[in-house]
Amino acid sequence: MNGRRCSAFNGRGGQCLCALVCVMAWFSPAWGQVSGGALNLRDFGAVGDGATNDAPALQAALNALADAGGGTLLVPPGRFAIQTPVTVDFLYRASAVVVQGVGSSSQLILQTGEQADALTLINAESVLLDNLTFVGVPDAATDARIGLYFYQCLQAKLRRCDFYGVRSLVAGGAVIASYWTDLRIEDCAFRGCSGNSAAGVPVIQNENWRGLTVTGTDFFDFGWLNGVYHSKTTVPPWAWIRLGEPVPLDGNGQNRVLLSQVRMDEGAQFGLLCNPNSATSVRASFIQLAGVLMNGSSLSGARGVYVRHADSVRIEQSWFGYATQPRTAIELVGVRHAVLDAVRCEAGMNRIVADVSVGSLVVRESIYAELQSDARVTRVEKDGITAFLRRADGPILAHSLVMWSPFLSGRVGQASADAHASSIAGLSLDGAARAGDYVRVVVPDGQVVPMRSDGAAVIRRGDAVGVSSSLPGRVRSITTDIQIGRAVSSVDAVADALVLVEFFFAPLPAPAPVAPPDVTPPPAPAPVTPPDITPPPLPLSISAVTVTPTSLPASGGAVTVTVLVGGSQPVSSVAVLLTEIVGLSRMVTLNAIGDRVFSGVLPLPANPSKNQARTFGITVIARDAAGGEAIAAGESVTINAKKSGKQQNPKHTRSPRKRLKGGNNP
Repeated sequence: MNGRRCSAFNGRGGQCLCALVCVMAWFSPAWGQVSGGALNLRDFGAVGDGATNDAPALQAALNALADAGGGTLLVPPGRFAIQTPVTVDFLYRASAVVVQGVGSSSQLILQTGEQADALTLINAESVLLDNLTFVGVPDAATDARIGLYFYQCLQAKLRRCDFYGVRSLVAGGAVIASYWTDLRIEDCAFRGCSGNSAAGVPVIQNENWRGLTVTGTDFFDFGWLNGVYHSKTTVPPWAWIRLGEPVPLDGNGQNRVLLSQVRMDEGAQFGLLCNPNSATSVRASFIQLAGVLMNGSSLSGARGVYVRHADSVRIEQSWFGYATQPRTAIELVGVRHAVLDAVRCEAGMNRIVADVSVGSLVVRESIYAELQSDARVTRVEKDGITAFLRRADGPILAHSLVMWSPFLSGRVGQASADAHASSIAGLSLDGAARAGDYVRVVVPDGQVVPMRSDGAAVIRRGDAVGVSSSLPGRVRSITTDIQIGRAVSSVDAVADALVLVEFFFAPLPAPAPVAPPDVTPPPAPAPVTPPDITPPPLPLSISAVTVTPTSLPASGGAVTVTVLVGGSQPVSSVAVLLTEIVGLSRMVTLNAIGDRVFSGVLPLPANPSKNQARTFGITVIARDAAGGEAIAAGESVTINAKKSGKQQNPKHTRSPRKRLKGGNNP
């Protein structure tokens, strides 16, 4: 592996809703700070011979660590076979947990098969797995449904951990999966690991994710360990890394993703795939790739980076290439703002795509062969020249004229004797080009070409001109029908063509005395229909939740919950989920009492306990007819005990597990 690198990204905290349990405060302990002492896996009966099932010993060791309130579990040198599932819930037991190995000598061999997850860690505030090696069995089709599963962990970190030949081919599986977790992977390697693209199985799966940071990490198709060659990519993974639904955060939080100094081989259909399950889901706040090197896959429909439904995307100092067939390096859908800075897309992996749902795209000092951008605004900066990509509102026919101005961007009209045409590839300014005037053109491969009028004569009014393929640097009349909307390297006889253009006009010499010009005003231009700027409907949101009262006597009673629903989508239902630490109570539907205001009465039972108050959590769920959903938490409600006494912690109940969903190609 390369030298160890550290991340420059620090995720921002916030408060988030703990599904079906309670509202938890954000907590960020320092990695490695633990509250208990160090335990040794062999002290719990682990053999480490690669054949004996050491899963019961690992289960007992982690339970002891949890009962001790946290600490460090040492995994000594050995080959510890995990043949049965290991699951530990740290809720109300431990906060900071460390599992520490000694590198390639500390091996966990995953052998639970396609029906079970190998190692599942639940409800830890911070968990660190450091210097461990996870190994699959070379002749096994699926080593585990999920090899390593972090469920509702505030922060989970893998540092200096390597994975050799671990594979999952079953729907809902992954080598690593996280749910409702901020996952951080630092200086790790995945060698010969795989999922199943046909079943939507990636190597790393993130669902309802808080954040993702991957630094100094390799994803390779093969690897050697202890003289054994590990390679299981004959069935390719759906993606090396897949991001599904983000966690709904409040106004102080962000869902952030950082990939830095990451290398990805060509084995997966996608390198990074961000495709939430619906367009109404929570948006990723910020996705950044820096120093990413990615070999292109030759699989059908393969892309390097595919991002859908994000606020901001930035890719810089990264390289895409070595595809045996032309493939898309970067594809953006539903992204509000994207910047590609110093990105090299070449050697077959040379296409950049942004669809009409992208707000703005800036491509700065980058190399590529094809830019297909239908973004509302596209800006290309190359060698100090800035060019804007403009889309016409219809086909450009032979001798037609495209009027370009701040007010008439890309409007197609018929060239006439009174029209002023000085265009490149059908793009024109509202002015005439004289002999010696020139424009500078940024063609799709990033090359800057200065263009001059062809000949000593003035380009006649009414002429439309285009790039001359036989004489670069000269212009000629358009004789074929072309369509603006796609970037290609030539406009000759191409159905879809576009060239990025910036206009510069040479200064004119002092004119000779001439007769006074005709100052008859030209006819007024035809009225232009203004574009439709009606904003899209705002998704549902929970603006306010009021619960009264928040404390009841031991005899019970009822509370009133009032909810104000924001957004502009019609509301189909608003319900209140009433939960208790020791068990689920029920869900009650609220009634509409005003414009987007809903209210209802929730009866609460009497408290049979004499010494312990009962606490109920209030969760509000609003839905619209299209399947959109908004979730928020209200004040908790306490039913007091019959008589005062020392408060005990409620009996622990394990949080419900949510199986990961498989996906389809976008």
